[in-house]
Amino acid sequence: MLESKLGFLNKKLNKKDMLHQRNKILVLLFITLLSWQCQRVKYNKKKMHTIRKECMVKSQEIIGKKEYWQIYNNINDSINNWIKHKLGLYKYYKSFKVDTILCINSAKNKLITGILLKCVSDECSQDDIIYFNGVKIKSKWYFFDGPSLVLIRKYYQKNIHKPLSWEIMEQIAADQLYRGYLNKDGSINDNFFYDLTSGAWGEANTQAEWDSIYLEIIKENWQKQ
Repeated sequence: MLESKLGFLNKKLNKKDMLHQRNKILVLLFITLLSWQCQRVKYNKKKMHTIRKECMVKSQEIIGKKEYWQIYNNINDSINNWIKHKLGLYKYYKSFKVDTILCINSAKNKLITGILLKCVSDECSQDDIIYFNGVKIKSKWYFFDGPSLVLIRKYYQKNIHKPLSWEIMEQIAADQLYRGYLNKDGSINDNFFYDLTSGAWGEANTQAEWDSIYLEIIKENWQKQ
């Protein structure tokens, strides 16, 4: 009988200890989450620089340095032209920079880069990286934008009313956009370009059909005035 009572008491103590332990874990978890929220995202500059450099080197190996920078200049010319003609959201572009990293696929007919876009309004508390696409059709490059990555400033700096620096935005682009371009062995990961042939743009079975879809997207961009 005594053993039975002691066993019951031990069970009660164990449950109490377990409850106490669980509460301690919850408190520690809360403190950890609170601490994490207070901390700002910090990137390893050297590592991000390495990612960017490796991407650029590989793309230039694919198409050559001369064509690489020709494409880069064409992108800038295209965007400035869209701003001039007030196409779509480009009419609101005030402070932007086309990232110097162009990720080119193995077939040399697709590219993905980013537009670093600062919001200069006093009410702004975020900036953006616009995913920017390029496709080569009959020896000519055509460009159009994709989704955007919203950069909430408070996660990167104390002053939320000041735009993020180009350096920080380039580091974010390296981590969030370009990191998946190359495989671990340094070869091109062509799955990186999957979104350009996904159902988000349309359905096609041949390259000719995809080219037709891309040209229609570009045509629609010019109609967004």
